[in-house]
Amino acid sequence: MSDVTPPLRGRRILVTGGATGIGAAAVGVLTEAGATVTATYHQTPPPDDLVATWLQCDVRDARKASRSPDLRKAVAIEPCSSNHLSLE
Repeated sequence: MSDVTPPLRGRRILVTGGATGIGAAAVGVLTEAGATVTATYHQTPPPDDLVATWLQCDVRDARKASRSPDLRKAVAIEPCSSNHLSLE
């Protein structure tokens, strides 16, 4: 067992589109690096072997997504006045 601290331990990361492709790869790498990952998916359910907090959410509309209580709770999102999300 290694006594090296994972580089992203204690970090919370949001991955949108995390169920497939590059998003799924990102979820895998980030969790291996010690991050607590929250990932969204729109229609395709995530694979069982990817460890994350999964939220079914369409993030193409930032205002609608920023009002999602599940998403806000998972990653401490605060809405901005623009079309972007502010992550604390």
